[in-house]
Amino acid sequence: MITKTQILQVEGLTAQTLLELFSSVNKRLDELGARVNPPDQTVFLTREEVGKFLKISLPTVWAWSKQGILKPHRLGNQVRYIESEVLQAAQATKKGGALK
Repeated sequence: MITKTQILQVEGLTAQTLLELFSSVNKRLDELGARVNPPDQTVFLTREEVGKFLKISLPTVWAWSKQGILKPHRLGNQVRYIESEVLQAAQATKKGGALK
């Protein structure tokens, strides 16, 4: 593995000025990162993850999907569940509203 090292020599800048420059660069990178990865991204869960989260078995995940309690989404040949919908289903089952 070959690595290249570059040495950058800065003259005429005080340490404080250099720190301010780095601070502004960090702030700008954070702003750009927030645009690239918005915080409200949809998180998909597998059947196994849903089962572990709700503390139910895989057959129960399947049964709840058939009953409409959980809403499966197909991504190609895979089944995924949206995390926010799973949370709503969990709250509804605690209140007794979803299981009839």
